[in-house]
Amino acid sequence: HYDKEFFGVSFNLPNESRKAIVKHYGAKSRRGRGNKAREKLRERIFDNPNEKIFPLDVMPSSPGYVIDRNRSLSSPLLSNKRIALIGAGTIGGYLAHSLCQVGAGHDTGCLVIYDNDVLKVGNVGRHILGIRFIGERKSDALKFSIEEQGLDLNIQAEGKFNLSSALSQFDLILDATGDQAFALNLSSKVANYRKLGGKILLIHSWVSGYGHTVKSMLDDGNTGCYACQFDYSKGAVKTELYPSFTNGKQPDVSNIFKRSCGENHLPFGSEASMMAASLAVQLLKDRNKKAPSLLMRRVSNQAIDLKDKKLRKNPDCPSCRS
Repeated sequence: HYDKEFFGVSFNLPNESRKAIVKHYGAKSRRGRGNKAREKLRERIFDNPNEKIFPLDVMPSSPGYVIDRNRSLSSPLLSNKRIALIGAGTIGGYLAHSLCQVGAGHDTGCLVIYDNDVLKVGNVGRHILGIRFIGERKSDALKFSIEEQGLDLNIQAEGKFNLSSALSQFDLILDATGDQAFALNLSSKVANYRKLGGKILLIHSWVSGYGHTVKSMLDDGNTGCYACQFDYSKGAVKTELYPSFTNGKQPDVSNIFKRSCGENHLPFGSEASMMAASLAVQLLKDRNKKAPSLLMRRVSNQAIDLKDKKLRKNPDCPSCRS
């Protein structure tokens, strides 16, 4: 496979041997000619028992090689795409790394990470970033962490995502905020943008069911949007079409959230975040018309084992209905 791979050797040469190589391979006017010159070169370099030759592995390490090496035929290739990742929290951190491994920010593409929050000590237990980034803005720290991997990628870090003006800058937007109100607002803005002729792919990924379920959904304008996953038949109160628990099996909300030092948080492990990020990348694979657009996985046995769905447009949806 020498036409596709590289190999080499490494060895130390004394000045005398270096001069011999220069004489043989240098400027034509200075080269030794014929078999005698080559034999003399060999004797001077390789017949000396004090000279040791070591094998040297020379590995390709270009971003293109690294990105393409582990891609299957159905894996997404995000090179040359303009991508926005909103949220650099526990889901967004794992998702950002995964996106870069399939080409985000490569060639003429870019990955812009939006998050104005700073990393706190309490985040480290389930975030991809470690202790040394505490106190730094998550988007900045995540950008630095990915760049440390050595790939020459175009990654930018920003604060708050501007829903009014930023949509036209991107081909793909991934919402990893886990904030339902923001997701509904973003879904509505994207639907209106499409009505004006804009083209954009939108993916939401979040932890649901108080940490017992993870979900990720693709909104390409043909399938249902984020707001389509709710039942609006009960008036102002919307309910999930695909809840994480059967009736009467919901956990006691009063005992779920942890309170400490002036903040409340929902405890769940990093496995939920990694699973949610993985589902988002899975939605980017080559897809056929029957492929599901809403992927759901339970993290614990307490939740329902939900089946993936191709979410249809909801006629009562406040975001994408005509």
